[in-house]
Amino acid sequence: RVFESLGVSGEQPVLLAASTHMGEEALVAKVFLKLKQTYPDLFLVIAPRHFERGAAVGNELSELGLDFVFRSEMGADFRLGSRKVEALLLNTTGELKSFYRRSCITFVGKSLLAKGGQNPIEPAAMANAVLFGPSMNNFKEIVAQFLSERGAIQVGNADELETVIARLLEVPRELEAMGHRARAVVDRNRGAVQRTCEMITTKLGDGED
Repeated sequence: RVFESLGVSGEQPVLLAASTHMGEEALVAKVFLKLKQTYPDLFLVIAPRHFERGAAVGNELSELGLDFVFRSEMGADFRLGSRKVEALLLNTTGELKSFYRRSCITFVGKSLLAKGGQNPIEPAAMANAVLFGPSMNNFKEIVAQFLSERGAIQVGNADELETVIARLLEVPRELEAMGHRARAVVDRNRGAVQRTCEMITTKLGDGED
């Protein structure tokens, strides 16, 4: 219903930037605005790792000229009217999994401008094509499997991110196949995935993010 309220059809591709850290939101937004020139139906969802950064991130996106809405603004009486938006800023908690279900490409944050990476398993389990930057040290084993099975692509910078997304959008069959390969890696490693998730939970309990 969120996408319906925003006027996004079921046929439109959705790019999700998940668990992003400072600077990554603006980076992805700039890439998105370039891609929109060629792929006007592309819709962007940005989900900062720390939702309390929402206002600051919103200011950055506004300065870039991105037309977006905050998820927190979308109450029961929300009406978009004649306004057209390009993006959604997810500044709420507990909803990210539902956005993986609708997305086709997920960029995993804390991997380009921060260190360590965030969890690539959840978007992969939803058959998203998974992209991330060079720093994914927190998830070395599963990342190696995703890469070897071509269920994920690692990029070194914003230009590479743009190039890879454009290539996937240009060939929808490869985009879909990549998502299926990502999910297959998760399915084959259910036990290891569970242990990884438990490790993540422990780290978060110790104050790591």
